Amino acid sequence: MQDQQQIPGFFSAQVQNIKKKRTKQEDRVVMGLLSPNEADAFARSDKQQVLTDCFHQLSEEAKKLENLEGPLPPDKVGSTLSACLIKGPEVTFAYVGDSPGFLVYYDEQTGEIELEALYEPGSLHDVHNPNEKERVENAGAQITGEYVVGECTQSGVQTTRAIGDHAHGPAIIDTPEVITRSVPEEKLSPGKIAFVMLTSDGIHHDSSNPAAVKKLVETAVKQIQKAQSASPSSSKKSTSALSGEKLLKELPQALTGLAHKRQREGGGQSDDDCSVVITPIEAKSNKVKVLAVADGHGGSKISKMIAERFMMQLRASLTPEKQIVQKQTPASIVKGPITFLIAALQKASEKIPSLFRGKSPASSSITQKQQQAQPQIPASGFSPTPKKITRFLREESPGSSSTTPEEQEMQQQIPASVSTTAALQKNKPRNEDNKLIGRATPLLDQTTKPDLPAPILHSSPPTFH
Repeated sequence: MQDQQQIPGFFSAQVQNIKKKRTKQEDRVVMGLLSPNEADAFARSDKQQVLTDCFHQLSEEAKKLENLEGPLPPDKVGSTLSACLIKGPEVTFAYVGDSPGFLVYYDEQTGEIELEALYEPGSLHDVHNPNEKERVENAGAQITGEYVVGECTQSGVQTTRAIGDHAHGPAIIDTPEVITRSVPEEKLSPGKIAFVMLTSDGIHHDSSNPAAVKKLVETAVKQIQKAQSASPSSSKKSTSALSGEKLLKELPQALTGLAHKRQREGGGQSDDDCSVVITPIEAKSNKVKVLAVADGHGGSKISKMIAERFMMQLRASLTPEKQIVQKQTPASIVKGPITFLIAALQKASEKIPSLFRGKSPASSSITQKQQQAQPQIPASGFSPTPKKITRFLREESPGSSSTTPEEQEMQQQIPASVSTTAALQKNKPRNEDNKLIGRATPLLDQTTKPDLPAPILHSSPPTFH
């Protein structure tokens, strides 16, 4: 048997399978804590979105390990992933595949065990789930016995959702089911404990059946109680009841020891790798505890990657920047410098009309009476395409902000459909070809179409500081 390295508040154990001679354990266990800031971010976040992103990014990492674009056939490797985040009495469970999760309640006085599945009955991701069976068939995969066989593969996989398994085609997806439960207060009263238990499907040959797993837990509790009573150092008080603390420490090892035993011996009659990890519910705790089980298939390549990167990817999915980008609609995201520049100028044209008459708000010396005399440019009067932006930048030069009394008088007489600057240019000096001397023709409204020279467009967009 193998013990996973422990951290305070978590208890786990593993045992390798007995059906094949494998050199490595394919299961991996994850245990960790979020920082106070990360815990606050998780409490405020859309949990479905955070965990979906986390699982998807892990599956994208798995692509690098599957040799999908190499000259050799891709590796048919993948892993289940069941993860739990616990803060106080609230438990959030997310899973792809068939590794089950449970809430277990224990009464120290009576020794009674209650077990509640964190997933809905029949909702684990295999071909026994009718919704999953329909989905994979609609995606073009075939079901042979208990296996999903993709279009480009001859061998199959038992899970319909996983991290990795891209070689089996689009039928195998990485979108997790996410479920949140809250532990009732009475289950956490003095003398009672509640804890989360995640396992791989090697815990029992009928691991998706909560009743079968409950019976295995009850057998394990009796074994621990019997060993406690037989201990020479045990007192009369310790033989009468099994403390919650002792149960938490010894239960994982007891369960992995029973997993491979026959049912008539109280075992799970499993022949697969088995992993168990548990952690207690702490009603008043502000910590967010994280635990996960990854059951690899086709080798331990993907489950090992999950164990190494899960906490890192979970933290990345919790970052405020990622949350903001994911909640934006595609139309609200500015794409590219040209679009950004146009949007900025449109906004400025609505709020600061004087900017487009050659006056900046900081340098303007026009009195309130003079401003009222000037016709206002409607918001729709300026539509800044790249060509118009370039022409605007050419015509607006430093020192052009002064306005003479004659120009102000003309501005009051021109119609609103024609820009102020256009009307002023009627009195500007012209050459023999009736073209303006000195400055390029300024921007006009659609109603005025003079003979304009071809604008000079820059090879790259102008930069504003």
